[in-house]
Amino acid sequence: MKKKLLFKSFLNFFWLRPENALIFSLKAEKLSQYKKFFKGNSVDISCGNGIFTFITFGGELSQKSDMYQSLDYKNKDIYDSFKKYNLIIKKYPKKKFLFGTDWKLNLLNKSKKLKFYNNLILHDNNKRLPFQNDYFDFMYNSSSYWVKKFNFHIAEMIRVLKPGGKLLLTVKTKNIIKFNLRSIITKNFDDKFYKIIDGNRINSYKGLKNLEEYLNIIKKIKKAKIVRLEPIYCRKVNLIWDVGLRPIIKPLSILANSAKIKDRTKAKSIMISIFLKLFDSFIKNYKPQKKFAVEWLVEINKVT
Repeated sequence: MKKKLLFKSFLNFFWLRPENALIFSLKAEKLSQYKKFFKGNSVDISCGNGIFTFITFGGELSQKSDMYQSLDYKNKDIYDSFKKYNLIIKKYPKKKFLFGTDWKLNLLNKSKKLKFYNNLILHDNNKRLPFQNDYFDFMYNSSSYWVKKFNFHIAEMIRVLKPGGKLLLTVKTKNIIKFNLRSIITKNFDDKFYKIIDGNRINSYKGLKNLEEYLNIIKKIKKAKIVRLEPIYCRKVNLIWDVGLRPIIKPLSILANSAKIKDRTKAKSIMISIFLKLFDSFIKNYKPQKKFAVEWLVEINKVT
């Protein structure tokens, strides 16, 4: 699927956080190249709400469906809520994942709405994966850098992967810190400013490493062979994503959810239209620079 179409699909769901739609469309464009390997026993590790892989592999949602109708403003993680979460599916992907896993129950409940996973399992990735050896033909994981026991977790994924099977990882690197707003603007703003901008994201990335560190760990795992490396996005996009509309998402969503359905739908359409025009040329022509890359796609095969 072309990046522009992916961007539009993700904007439909993340219309109040267009910076997320930008990141996801670039990531999805890379992952969608591997559709032909999506077969046999498959698992989406850390599937979250399932939206990313659902759209990436061909799913479509109604304009009435989005991220912001089910929020808990009293929660530290306002998205960790299942109340009022409704999705209208326009099109299902041609294939389903056999399994999806995540460590948050509310996210699994949201994934269940997609009917994109045959089985959903509550699982902490710092612990042994609940699958037998040599089981999966296809595995995807977008959140391995969140895992404190990164070495253990990667080894576990290789353990449950079949010989000849494929594991795809998307991993953020420490360049996310090197190429953020704080690294560029060092004057005039205090720590409170950057704390609000960050929202405790960096501290939650327990396994965050340099690309070379990730690769060295993988290379030491028996039977793991790195087949391909691709940069997903670099510092320009990271600077956009680092701030975006994140600091004001609460008031924006309160206003959106208190509006009449007609007005909310109209505002959403206008928002999507504006950002499609803003990023039209960029999204079509963007090519990440390897030396400034923040996130990478890592293709791994299990050899005999």
